[in-house]
Amino acid sequence: MPASNAILDRPGFRTPTDPHIKIWRYINFAKYVAFLETSALYFSRVDRFKDPWEGAISPANIELLRSMIDTSGLPGGFDQWKKGYLAQQEQQRKWIYVNSWHMNEVESAAMWELYGQRNEAIAIQSTYEKLANSLPAEVENLGQFSPEDNTAELEFFSPQILVGEVQYVDYVQEAIPELSVATTSMYKRASFEHERELRAVIAGLPPATKASPTGELGVARYDLKNLEMGRLVKVSVESLVEKVVVAPQAEAWFRELVEKVSVKYGVNEQRIDRSSLYDKPVY
Repeated sequence: MPASNAILDRPGFRTPTDPHIKIWRYINFAKYVAFLETSALYFSRVDRFKDPWEGAISPANIELLRSMIDTSGLPGGFDQWKKGYLAQQEQQRKWIYVNSWHMNEVESAAMWELYGQRNEAIAIQSTYEKLANSLPAEVENLGQFSPEDNTAELEFFSPQILVGEVQYVDYVQEAIPELSVATTSMYKRASFEHERELRAVIAGLPPATKASPTGELGVARYDLKNLEMGRLVKVSVESLVEKVVVAPQAEAWFRELVEKVSVKYGVNEQRIDRSSLYDKPVY
């Protein structure tokens, strides 16, 4: 695979074995127009997703913490350490942003139903390799704060973009690897395995107090409320998009509208197709 911009092969970020595997993003028409208008992919903050377990640790992680406290004899006891541990985990979720794709060599009837209005939806089809090559390795500093928050004396970090397959596990039995602040966003409960999700993740951190002249490291300011609910990351539409597929039960006027809007923004009409998923069979 040619050198990519986004960061791959990090612990906890499993890469597809086939770099040319097709990936699909099922969206409504408004989101498609926004994608063309901004030439950018939208990354949602992981704690804003419908699934409350997004980016969360599992009960098995709590049991690991209990075992560590019991065997190490750390002061304060398990309940005190658990409270601080869970608070930090909850705060970390507010600095992770995700852009999701469905991995499949063919379009998915389930994804049309779940993520698009069947009659007025679009699927953007690309490949894992093209997505990785389209994204930058880093983005600008994260965070939007209230005016009363004084961040002038804080140090900001440029977060990385990582790409990998979501891994589906039993959250009751399996602990989620905590290799980095972004690792937990790459695991979901086994009930969602049908999504076959590929994720691009902005792995952010809050600003920190500046390091002291003596070399003492700064402290991450998780107490600051991050007001930035999503992020736009610029990409080349021409390089990323292989095909635009119109919903299988869309009417002719909708397909014509998609074609006109797409061409206006530089998408070749030969890349636009209508799904034949529900066409009548040949008897």
